[in-house]
Amino acid sequence: MNNNLKSPNKLDLLTGEGSGLDHPSAISTVGGGGKFDHNGEVLQHPGNTFICHVNPQSAFFQALSDLHDALRALPQSDFLTFLPKSSFHMTVFCGISGDPLGVDGWPEDIPRDATLDTVSSIWHERLSRIDEQGGFSVVPHSLPVPYSLKMKPASDADAAALLDTRQRLEEVTGLVRSDLQSYQFHVTFAYLVRWMDADEAQEMMESAQRLFNQHLANIGPVTLGPVEFCTFSTMHNFTAYLKGV
Repeated sequence: MNNNLKSPNKLDLLTGEGSGLDHPSAISTVGGGGKFDHNGEVLQHPGNTFICHVNPQSAFFQALSDLHDALRALPQSDFLTFLPKSSFHMTVFCGISGDPLGVDGWPEDIPRDATLDTVSSIWHERLSRIDEQGGFSVVPHSLPVPYSLKMKPASDADAAALLDTRQRLEEVTGLVRSDLQSYQFHVTFAYLVRWMDADEAQEMMESAQRLFNQHLANIGPVTLGPVEFCTFSTMHNFTAYLKGV
């Protein structure tokens, strides 16, 4: 057995050990600020963000789809609520989101009572002044949890380009993120609906590692398209407000 799978930090993300929470943070009742309810049904969670969609015609998308299907077939899949494949993307810079809006941060130079449409409109105008961002190459790195694929820059040049883009977007949006350099790029497949017990978590981590090795371990560098400024009302659909940021 791979001893790395026994990492308490990883298992705690599935069991909730030490979190002090009765359920995963993305889960709530209707109107409680979550992204999904306790049955895994999607909730309204409006916001905007800067992402690179995964090309649905690419080998990478097919590998993600195959992994998505394999995860859904696991005995523990009922602990998860799965996202539609059409939503596959890698976030480059997080915008504002939530209900109430801005629970995870707010731009320093925009009034706190501004609506999502107002903030998006202001950012859209500012984005027209900067060069197009994107064209990064990344590689699948690991499945630190069974519902989110960790991505790494394919080269030092790509790492520098991603950081430069994040810095530019921080300047444009006025939204200061403390994780500017430490942010972990990822592609999300699903959200955890309820905590597992330790044995269930261990078994699923082992299965996820096996599936990663089967479907993604040999995928080479993936070149992503332009950064898109998107808005959303739920986690199931991201609509391009401006393509080619």
